[in-house]
Amino acid sequence: MSHDISQPVPQGGNGAQDAENSRIAAIANELERLCTIHEAQLRDSQADVSHFEAELRAANAHPTTQVMIDTYMAALGFEKTTQEGRFSNGAYEVWDLVPRNVLVDEDGDIFVVDAEIKHIQPIS
Repeated sequence: MSHDISQPVPQGGNGAQDAENSRIAAIANELERLCTIHEAQLRDSQADVSHFEAELRAANAHPTTQVMIDTYMAALGFEKTTQEGRFSNGAYEVWDLVPRNVLVDEDGDIFVVDAEIKHIQPIS
């Protein structure tokens, strides 16, 4: 008994398979392009973050106190709400303003590095 194939078996697919393979290849190429763009943007944003962190270190920035945050937000026209680190001026609500998220440099300048902001209503 011979296991040889007496007739050639075509290796190519039909038209529908070829079209589907081409579509999958195009999608893969587009995903690769988008990933490349995203990675470049991520590198750029990381460079910006590193630059910002370097400036804060050079300015000898450190976490503020809650009293400094409260005073700063009051000067901007915000009132403290009943929740810690949350402020509102009627049009905007800002929260997560706690010492670990707000830095002060040796000149007394305040840097909010991580806060949440929500637009409540238009300012009239």
